Amino acid sequence: LESKVEREVRPPPGHSAVHLVTETELEEQAKVIAELLKGRDSDAPRAPVAVLRLIGLGDSIAAAVTLASRCEQEGLGSIAAVQTGYLAAESEAPTAEMVICIRGAEAAAVKMRLRWLRLQRFALATKQEMPRLNLLRLQKEFHRVEQ
Repeated sequence: LESKVEREVRPPPGHSAVHLVTETELEEQAKVIAELLKGRDSDAPRAPVAVLRLIGLGDSIAAAVTLASRCEQEGLGSIAAVQTGYLAAESEAPTAEMVICIRGAEAAAVKMRLRWLRLQRFALATKQEMPRLNLLRLQKEFHRVEQ
């Protein structure tokens, strides 16, 4: 006997996925995505999402592309990867699928800040002097991400 077991696949911590549907208004979806990437929720504040996967099937692929480009234009995040493919159901024709991974700007800034703090602690703990050029490069990179 064959048994099909369905299980929910959850993204890793700091990651989230949004399945886009064409029936929902584009502005509503943009608002939800902005809340996820900024770390704000209508109920309570929460941590920003590090990586957001926008999943578009069939007609909603255009919405996924529009929302991803809007996120980049508004500075909410940057497109990290794009995957395309077909989903084949047993009873239906294959459906086009597009998955767009967006790396959140808020989460990237927090990660960079933590990296900078670890680097400072390491430099103080080992009492070693960092070459001045490396220190200036890291400060420049940190300030660029912070803006």
